[in-house]
Amino acid sequence: MLISWNLPVDYNLNIYIRQINKLILASPLPGIIDTVPSYASILVYYNPLQQDYFQLSCLISELVSKEKYNKTMEFSGRIIKMPVFYGDEYGPDLEYIAQHKNLSPEEVVSIHKDGVYHVYLMGFLPGFPYLGFVDPRISVDRKDAPRLSVLSGSVGIAGRQTGVYSMNSPGGWQIIGRTPVRLFIPEKNRFLFENGDRVVFEEIAKGVKFSDIDPDGWSDLIGKG
Repeated sequence: MLISWNLPVDYNLNIYIRQINKLILASPLPGIIDTVPSYASILVYYNPLQQDYFQLSCLISELVSKEKYNKTMEFSGRIIKMPVFYGDEYGPDLEYIAQHKNLSPEEVVSIHKDGVYHVYLMGFLPGFPYLGFVDPRISVDRKDAPRLSVLSGSVGIAGRQTGVYSMNSPGGWQIIGRTPVRLFIPEKNRFLFENGDRVVFEEIAKGVKFSDIDPDGWSDLIGKG
């Protein structure tokens, strides 16, 4: 079941959607298996042997009607600081973006670092955060032909989104840097990001080696907003 809102996608709407998602998960609705909150929708997985579609839609509509949308929602989530090596072998598409946007590579990095990004959606890989929104000055389309392999930790741009690859994967995002931090620890079933987090990127100082950063040192990255 897909619940969608015909409203402009923005930070306040996403906070509201997360609140609705919490209500659905906390309610005693039988048959609910999982939910996936997104930019302007919530996908609900349910067991049709335990719940009728029409009945479930009515019950969820009642929940939604009780929680009014407020255009000035308060942020109370986490702020995560992501250390990044920009450019060179870590950001093979940085030069392309700079040339395409008539900027220097340093300007692209500066603009990217100046943003505060909201985690709107988790996917397409376990732990991969879809972050919005990048400054239009560095917004670029995906690559025409995706790479067969993008390294875990790669930081990319696709349209107005930025994101971080949580594992090695094919991908078509324009890669501008890479973080040594592991976003997904499968052996512990741990995920660094959650829907609603805010993310800021910090450039790793020259002279620091990739191996100098603790890939699982999450406690040093996470703060309260």
